Amino acid sequence: MKKMKGILFCFVFALLVAGSAFAQADKLTTIEMWYGAAITEAGPPPDDWVVYKLLREKFGIDLKITAEPSNENDQDVKILAAAAANQLPDIFMVRRDPWQVLIKQGLVAPVDDMYALMPNRAPNHFDKDSIAFTTIRGKSYGFAFPGSLQKNEGLVIRKDWL
Repeated sequence: MKKMKGILFCFVFALLVAGSAFAQADKLTTIEMWYGAAITEAGPPPDDWVVYKLLREKFGIDLKITAEPSNENDQDVKILAAAAANQLPDIFMVRRDPWQVLIKQGLVAPVDDMYALMPNRAPNHFDKDSIAFTTIRGKSYGFAFPGSLQKNEGLVIRKDWL
């Protein structure tokens, strides 16, 4: 639960940073997010989820969220197929192997500048090892959320979205 709250916080933070630019427009900007469900039996948020309303009214964002498949191999296939079709979501969670492929293809945005935008959270959630885990060729490509589970999940942002 704590891990999911951290992931949601970073997601909402990324939306707020991006949302300030979108809030100026009269029409809604659609942002698509694929997330890894913490519990496969849990369904998606309801259509009347308060977060949808808040993002629409305060930031001009029409959030579209989709749970990734529960099977890791299926997740990888879905993400790599979306990348091949140039249909990646704006924000998504990805495992390390396909993440490295996406970076080599130039499809993931570096997030180095975003750590400074989180002066209270970044030092407590993204330590030197966490940042090093997401760093390739001197740039950090995502927010890692290492946990006590076997997986090291994180959040990445499609390069052409920022």
